Amino acid sequence: MEVEKICWREREGIRYLIFPRFEETGLLIHAFTSRPLDLGFGRRPREEILRNRKRICQILGVNFLYLTSGEQVHRAEVSTVGREDKGRGALLQEGAIPRVDGSVSNVPEVPLVLFTADCVPLFFLDPVKRAIGLAHAGWRGTLAKAAGKVVSQMREAYGTRPGNLLVALGPSIGPCCYQVGEEVISLFHHRFSDGRRLNLWEANREELLSEGIKEENIVNAGMCTSCHSDIFFSERRDGSPTGRMMALLMLKPEV
Repeated sequence: MEVEKICWREREGIRYLIFPRFEETGLLIHAFTSRPLDLGFGRRPREEILRNRKRICQILGVNFLYLTSGEQVHRAEVSTVGREDKGRGALLQEGAIPRVDGSVSNVPEVPLVLFTADCVPLFFLDPVKRAIGLAHAGWRGTLAKAAGKVVSQMREAYGTRPGNLLVALGPSIGPCCYQVGEEVISLFHHRFSDGRRLNLWEANREELLSEGIKEENIVNAGMCTSCHSDIFFSERRDGSPTGRMMALLMLKPEV
């Protein structure tokens, strides 16, 4: 792990990752959490998940009632999040924005979040237009070009120029561990694969490059969730149900 790509922070016994390239802009709060903090609804009692969400949000300086998430249905639809969407999915999964796996926003103090165990969390920042995006990309979302759809949505909604975007790929299952069937490999036309092992990192990187993102502005954490059983949940490794990490991205208010 290269320090300039990603680094650990720890407060009150909670460890999370940040991207120095994002932090040095001074424009946002962001994080990718680690186990044992389970932050996704479904496996543990709702009251416990809410306590966990409140705890990490207090550490980050974010109002946990404002957490805003999509339904995450392994597709590539992207929502444009306004102030009126603030808090959708914070207290109940049923309250999340339906049928979307990505969100973009230019509204300060609205924390976009998603929850992963192996899928690629994609963080987007346009420091010029002060806009952000977050996307959830498993193999289905990657195949459906979720990354490119976030870029297109930011371009349309905020006038984002792809060359200005900073993009980070958070921890997710790596090509070392992600073995899939021939039917999935063939959908990618046998690209991004070594035998039956699929490289979602490279597939998303190529998609970002094709959208005009500069190579030097793409940061890949390069951390496999399946390999690091002491740090991350992994559905592929542990089976279902398992816990979920949280990816969070929020613009700070303008000074």
